Amino acid sequence: MTERHPAFSTLFDLEEAVADVERYGDLLMDLGCGDVELTRNGVYVTGKQLKLLGQNVERQWKLAIEQTRGGR
Repeated sequence: MTERHPAFSTLFDLEEAVADVERYGDLLMDLGCGDVELTRNGVYVTGKQLKLLGQNVERQWKLAIEQTRGGR
């Protein structure tokens, strides 16, 4: 049996984070279509979580690229 390349595990670990990006998009579209007043704190905390999520996705993506180039 051949050993799976470590980049595959890194990319598989991104699956939930990528799905979360889509979920946040759904949330924002729902909020934009409804007759809802948003608070500054509510918008801020959503933006903060999206930023953290994006940073994590970027970090994992860079790790996967590095792994494909031989850096394990």
